[in-house]
Amino acid sequence: MSGRSVYAMRAGDQLKVGVTKDVGKRLRNLQTGTGHQLQLVDQWVEPDAAWVESTMHAALRPFRLMGEWFACSDELARMAHQYAKLAALNPDECCVPWHD
Repeated sequence: MSGRSVYAMRAGDQLKVGVTKDVGKRLRNLQTGTGHQLQLVDQWVEPDAAWVESTMHAALRPFRLMGEWFACSDELARMAHQYAKLAALNPDECCVPWHD
């Protein structure tokens, strides 16, 4: 995939949502400092990846452990991505009041 991607990666029961140009390289770099085997859950190439990532972080805030790591299911991460895509169509009506 080309462009900037929003990704969801799992390490045990924790899920990371981030942005990168090269998901494979990012996975390898994170694996070095992680005690669990990392697994790519999903990736989405986005024209405004930073905004989508930020909106996903806001939607997942109740599940935040620290930084970009969340205690949530893969399906919830995918739902947060779908929400971010819908919110991008009309950001003035974004329903997450705590948007980063």
